[in-house]
Formats: sequence, structure tokens, C-alpha cells
Amino acid sequence: MKKFFFIDYDNTIFSHYTQTIPKSASESLLSLQRDGHKVILASGRGLSNELLPALPENFIPDGLVGANGAIVQIDNKIL
Repeated sequence: MKKFFFIDYDNTIFSHYTQTIPKSASESLLSLQRDGHKVILASGRGLSNELLPALPENFIPDGLVGANGAIVQIDNKIL
């Protein structure tokens, strides 16, 4: 059964100190999608992949929860 994974971005997988995502987290994000799961990133930021630095190459989140939960975007559509 395929699942949805909601993952907090800032100061969880993305370090503001190093400005990076650990290799293990990057590999996990890619692996989840490769296995057919949906990966949704959550952030207090606005909604744009460009606003989320250091994402792995070839990784596009299936959805974003932004503005601390005030806005949800799935498949480039704001709900």
C-alpha cells in the first residue's frame, strides 16, 4: 500500500547552520518517491520549490504545506 509522508523541512531535514540536507535524508526522499509514495514537505515559508534550498537533484515534492499550515499545494494546485 502506497503512503503519504509529511515531512517538516526547516530545522528538521534542512539545517540552517550548514545550509544543507544530510545525504541520508536526500536519499530517503528520493527512495520514498521511487517506491511510489507521495512526499509532502511542510514549512513556515511560502509555497515554492525555489524557496526550499538544497533539495536533492531530480526531487520535486508531491505537495507543499506552507505558511505554517495556512496554504496547501498539491500537484501545483493550491487547495
